[in-house]
Amino acid sequence: MASESKPQEEADEDRISKLPDDVLCHILSLLDTHEAVRTTILSKKWNNFWTSLPNLEFYDKYFPTSYSWLEYECDPFMTFVDRVMLLHDSKDIRKFSLSRMHREVEFVVEDVYHIHRWIDAAIEHNIVELDLSLVDCKGMNFYLPQSLYTCTTLVVLKVESNCISYDPPITGCFPRLKVLVVSFTNPDSPDPVRRLFSCCPVLEDLAIYGYPGRDALDITISAPELKTLKIHLSCNEYYMYDPAYTFNIDAPKLENFSLKDPWFLSNYHLENGNSLVKAKIVLNDSEDYDPIDFADRTTALLGRISNVECLSFSAAFLEDFHLSTFDTLYQLELSLGGCNNWELLIEFLKKSPNLKHLVLKNKGRLPYFELDELESNLVSPPVSPNCLLSSLETISIKQFTGQQDEMEVAEYLLKNGEVLKTMKIYIMNPRSTGEPTKEELSNKLLMYEKGSKTCQVEVIYDENWTKYTNVISCSEIRESVEKYKRLSNVRLVNVVKE
Repeated sequence: MASESKPQEEADEDRISKLPDDVLCHILSLLDTHEAVRTTILSKKWNNFWTSLPNLEFYDKYFPTSYSWLEYECDPFMTFVDRVMLLHDSKDIRKFSLSRMHREVEFVVEDVYHIHRWIDAAIEHNIVELDLSLVDCKGMNFYLPQSLYTCTTLVVLKVESNCISYDPPITGCFPRLKVLVVSFTNPDSPDPVRRLFSCCPVLEDLAIYGYPGRDALDITISAPELKTLKIHLSCNEYYMYDPAYTFNIDAPKLENFSLKDPWFLSNYHLENGNSLVKAKIVLNDSEDYDPIDFADRTTALLGRISNVECLSFSAAFLEDFHLSTFDTLYQLELSLGGCNNWELLIEFLKKSPNLKHLVLKNKGRLPYFELDELESNLVSPPVSPNCLLSSLETISIKQFTGQQDEMEVAEYLLKNGEVLKTMKIYIMNPRSTGEPTKEELSNKLLMYEKGSKTCQVEVIYDENWTKYTNVISCSEIRESVEKYKRLSNVRLVNVVKE
């Protein structure tokens, strides 16, 4: 019997609690603080571990979110954070995260006092990363405490808010801050974000996410050590026809630039961009905007980043444009937005003499069985672009449907790619009798003339490409067809049926 009970005793043994205290603290720090405190019920040894956690993460979603908490005579969330900060021992706080986004009660002055006190306490504990989310402050501006701007240990700052205002000092601001992420929504005043991006002397990584507000705004980004910049703006239906922002970017060491502005409401002026290596640009114009203005601003933007080595570019319905020469570009990912804008492809090939790797995406293309063949706008230049003759080695064509214009492009690239090594074409698994199979496409492509005798052509089923055929309704198809007809003046066979 003793031998039988021993395995059961070993199974019941609390081996986790026998781990070193530092290891246990690290495990608990992977949880949000609300869950970490609850672990005190597991063992007496765990009672005080939460007072030594290096990462403190507070989310109000775990607490009553409406006036129902008034029966407690105080806000349980605020009380909980107060208690944790008060009882934290002398060990450093590496990361402090606070999310107050689910409150239905009014944001009051006392809340500001509490949050300032928590941030000051984290600074006293040598905070390295601060993540602050404050949304729906009921018209009250929340100013970051001045102690945060001069904190000598802060390296990462992430702020998401529609009510935070910034008042950085003229000198001595963010002496060690290297990563800054700012998200904002419909700022009523331009001041909350205008002054923040030019006071970080050692900043290396900056990300800006936001919805443009009703005010036009000039934003200056001046960061001598900045290496990575991301600007992702979203369209707000209330203000999408008003002027938005002008970004003046002075970052002489910038290497990576990511821009997403679906309605291209902002202007971008990039100075000292000679060190730029990689760029991702996602734009889109609206039929309500002047296509000439859209083309001019897109051309100007691309001209400022023409020294990149790797470029990912997407701009649906771009017409009548003129590209600068991309002498150093060796990798290009081009998304056509489902508009078979092959003129854009040809122009990039002509202006990229040293291109080695090409990826084509026709994201958003209507399904093969929903739409008849588009009349191709592929006009082969009389002289093959230099990259096809001497440098282009690999081509990948994704979201390929086998329509006539796509086949013509594949044929053109195969015929003129004299140093081409591989062409990979990604198609979806056929779900309709009207769709070409892998074997059918392979047989067609093998019949095309090849400029390179060593080129290998491979047709691949893309298992991840099912959403593009399952989520498009008839009304969406009709809308896309009509928009394409208006903007491109291309004859389109209307075969969409109810």
